[in-house]
Amino acid sequence: MTAERALVHEPTLLEQARAAANRVRDALSRPWIAWAAFLAVVAWDIYVHLPSMNQKLLELHSFRQTQTAWTALIFHQQGIDLFHPLVPVFGPPWQVPFEFPLFQAMGALVMDLGVAPDLAMRATGLFTFLVAMFVLWRLVARLAGEAAGLVSVLAFAVCALGLLWARTSMIEYLVVAASLAMIYGALRWHESNHWAWWALALGAGVVAMLVKPTTAVMYLPAILALGWTGYRAGANRPLGKPLLYAGALLALLVVPLLFGGLWTVYADKIKGASQFTADQTSAALSTWNFGTLAERQSPTPWEYIGARLQELVLGGATVIWVPLGFIASLWLKRRLFTIAWLAGAFVGPIVFVNLYYIHDYYL
Repeated sequence: MTAERALVHEPTLLEQARAAANRVRDALSRPWIAWAAFLAVVAWDIYVHLPSMNQKLLELHSFRQTQTAWTALIFHQQGIDLFHPLVPVFGPPWQVPFEFPLFQAMGALVMDLGVAPDLAMRATGLFTFLVAMFVLWRLVARLAGEAAGLVSVLAFAVCALGLLWARTSMIEYLVVAASLAMIYGALRWHESNHWAWWALALGAGVVAMLVKPTTAVMYLPAILALGWTGYRAGANRPLGKPLLYAGALLALLVVPLLFGGLWTVYADKIKGASQFTADQTSAALSTWNFGTLAERQSPTPWEYIGARLQELVLGGATVIWVPLGFIASLWLKRRLFTIAWLAGAFVGPIVFVNLYYIHDYYL
């Protein structure tokens, strides 16, 4: 009897924890459970933000919020004109086109339903946040499974940026949603050869670059990583036709950049024609946008940017979570794509160092 008992293996605490984690992972792999968990996070997020939805647009970055809302209000009152957005602040002819005013048009449509302007803009901001959350969920689930996807959704919802900016009158989460949709569509196209996914990636990339290229460019390294993967695949590359694949992938990079560049040229032409906004053109703001070589060589901007990122995004644990994120990517099937996606986050501060240093709106 004693010998029989000796043969029975008593699981260790680590083995029990691993078995429990596997059961959770297997349960979340069931579509209805995964959807229920995601919708629970969405419901919680809406509930958390409901008390502040009627708050005036006067918290941090009140000018940026009210400037966005004012254009939307004019769209609501006078009709939507995407190519002539008005901001009656600087002087006649009152046109100061910054980003392509798609977010403002969405807010105007909400106002058309009878919603008060401030509430309409916050509701639009929260909607784009939830869309970004959904695309993030599907992207991470595609790369690392449903459990990882839902963990990423929860982190996205509860980080400081998500709690504060999810319901503001800001364009930020529209461009995040579009950028995530761009790389998700590209990944699905790369894996399935279905052109509908390519069209999604192209359309989302155009929207992202039009709305805010300084954010959208951070997602392009992931597209480049897919191209390199296709090149390394040789005869087994997606589509089976090297030139067709290369052309389609190049279009995902070039076409959004082209649209973003054309809008910038158009906006600069309008701003440059008025004495009140001539100092808002891209040429006039080149140093403001990109900074200087001396600024890049100084440790001060980088220390400030790093400290702010720890405070706002990862709760002071950036030095732990960023390396762990890259290490975890090594176990994924699409590790080059994932690493490139993560590394793209550094593109913004490196290219637009002064924006991130002087204007914490970009942080």
